Amino acid sequence: IGHIRCTVKTKSRVWTKVYRDYAEKYNFSLDAYFCVMDWVRCSVVVRTSKELQSLYTLICSEKYFGGKILRVKNGLASTAEAEFGYRVLMINAVYRNVIVEIQCMLLPFMK
Repeated sequence: IGHIRCTVKTKSRVWTKVYRDYAEKYNFSLDAYFCVMDWVRCSVVVRTSKELQSLYTLICSEKYFGGKILRVKNGLASTAEAEFGYRVLMINAVYRNVIVEIQCMLLPFMK
C-alpha cells in the first residue's frame, strides 16, 4: 500500500528503551546503548500475507541490502509478545554503513 517515513529516534527515546530493555542485562553499562538498532527506520504497509512474504524476500535479497541483514523480529508469529497489540515484522539491515530498520506491516493489523 505504501511507505511511512519515520523521524530519527530521539536520544531520550533511545535511553528509555535502553533502561527498559537492555540496562539490567548489561549491568547498566554504556554497552546497553549500542543494543538499540532502530534509530533510522521506516514502515511499509501491505494488504496480504502473500505481499508481506514477497516484501520480505525482496528486502533480504542481494539487490537492496547486499544480503546485509542483521536481525529479523517476527512480531506476527503466534508466539510473539505484542506490546500494546503492536504486530509487525522488523528487519534490521545495513544501508550505506548505517543500521536501519524496516517495519513491515499488514493493513488488517493496523485497524
